[in-house]
Order: sequence, then C-alpha cells, then structure tokens
Amino acid sequence: MASIYEWTKGISFEIIIVNNASKAYDEAFLTEQFPEIIWLETGYNSGFGRANNKGMQNAKGEYFLLLNSDTLIVDNSIEQAINHYKSAGNIAAAGAVQLNPNKSLKTLSPFYAAILRYSWLLFPNKRADAFIEKLIPENKYPDSEEVDFVPGAFILLNRDIFEKTGGFNESFFMYGEDVEWSNRLKKLGKTIIFQDCKFIHDEWGSSAERKQHQLEEITYFNRFDPQAQLSNLVWIRKQFGAFYYTALMLHYWLWVPIFYLLKVGANSLKFRYPFQELTAQRKFARTIGTFSKHFISILFNRKVFYKV
Repeated sequence: MASIYEWTKGISFEIIIVNNASKAYDEAFLTEQFPEIIWLETGYNSGFGRANNKGMQNAKGEYFLLLNSDTLIVDNSIEQAINHYKSAGNIAAAGAVQLNPNKSLKTLSPFYAAILRYSWLLFPNKRADAFIEKLIPENKYPDSEEVDFVPGAFILLNRDIFEKTGGFNESFFMYGEDVEWSNRLKKLGKTIIFQDCKFIHDEWGSSAERKQHQLEEITYFNRFDPQAQLSNLVWIRKQFGAFYYTALMLHYWLWVPIFYLLKVGANSLKFRYPFQELTAQRKFARTIGTFSKHFISILFNRKVFYKV
C-alpha cells in the first residue's frame, strides 16, 4: 500500500482490502499506518473472485483497480492507466506490464493458446510442440496492445462494465477466473495491456501449496498445479464447450495407464523390478483423480465452488 500512496498522484482514490480470513494481515496494524483504508472480512477463504467482487460491490469510485497483495507500484502507472482507459473509449478492461522484483520483464502470455497448449499432454519433443502450436494458434489483433485476457494481478475497469458483467464467476476458487471473466468482458470492449504502464508482481500469491509446487522439480507429466489446472478446466468447459472438455479429460485418463506402462517397460528393459520408482506415476494419477472428481459438475456447468 505504501507504494500506491507514494506513486499515485493526480487522482483521488480509496483503498479497499478484502481479507479472506487470513492471519497474515492484521487490520489494526494496517489501519494504524493507513487510517483511510477500508477493511472488509469475508469470514472464510472465499478465493480470488468472490473477494474481489465483494470489494467492487463496496467501492464508491467510478473506476475499479484490482491489485494483488503481492504487487508494488513503481511509478504513476495507476493514473496513467486510467487516463489511457478514458481516452480510448472502447476498452472493457485493461492491465499493465508485469515486472519481476528486480524490475526485469516478467514473461507471460495473456492469450488462450498458451493455456490450451499447456493443458494437452503429448510426447515431449519438438515435433509435438510444433504440432500443438499449429493446432492451437495464438489470436492476433490489429491493436498490438490487445490480448485475450487481462491477468488478475492488475485489472482496471469502470463501474458500468462491472455491473454489466457481474464481476468474476464465483464458481472459481482461484486461478482461471480472470480468463473466464475476460471472455465476457470482450463482448463489451477490448481487453488491453498498456505497454507503458508497469508494476512489480512477486507472484508467490497467498497459496503455500502453489509456492511449494513451484519450488518442486516439475516434470512434463507432473507439471499441473491441481488447483490452477482444475480452474483452467472449468474455464475451458465454459468457453469451448462440453466436447472439447470431454476430449481433454479422455486423453488424461488414457495417459494414466500409458504413463505406468512406459515406466514398467523401461524398468523391465533394464532388468530391474518392473514396479519400482513409480512415484511420479502415482502423483500423476492422483492429480487426474482430483480432476475426475469434478468431471460431472464441470460437464454440466453446475454452480459449484471448485476448490481443491
């Protein structure tokens, strides 16, 4: 918050903190330092979308900026982004360029293709990579700043857009909700990332489990963060339909026995006990099992809180 007060000039603003029953933040401590802030409690870990919806529902301003707790403002990017938003006139939501803590550019792809390609498991080689890139091309726009979705760490929009869309879909617990919302936002205008507006995003987030996953050695088959990929599957079903989603799940189910058989075969060829060193296979099976528990609910678009 200190960086917001330090760098944001030329506009009046309020800061709303929505606390998801986290003990990492102390209301008394923060309000003593920043008495102007508005502190809201959800009373439980309501996830990213529900918490941000609550904040927007209680906001008084004309423009809303959703800003992650693990971000820092590094210049007057908030006022600059609002001025760009106002002058463009055809923007539904806008973001800014993300930087690492050392201020180097953070590489990310705010396009559907990156998530869809990542979701499919093919034999890991250059030919498979080339095939999936050709099969799932990245969208191209006349405006070089337009993207498929605005990442949730920094989303700027006005009140009217929020009210027309209803905000985030509250079936999402965390991850994927920004992608799903942007698909609805694009029906009202462009989704843009302003290239001259920047902010630092530490990107560890509030999830200890996700941090641990990122620190672990990630293999080709065990690359999925269960919560993140479950949310992606919910979005994929909503945007691309039941057939695409079912085909994706079928190929996961097929990979479970194939992954085991490949390891058993490799062990046998080396004259070792066939069923040793199956830790990666078991982990993969557990992850696909997690997705499978939600298969029917996702297939029929049930209003379920998709939390691992």
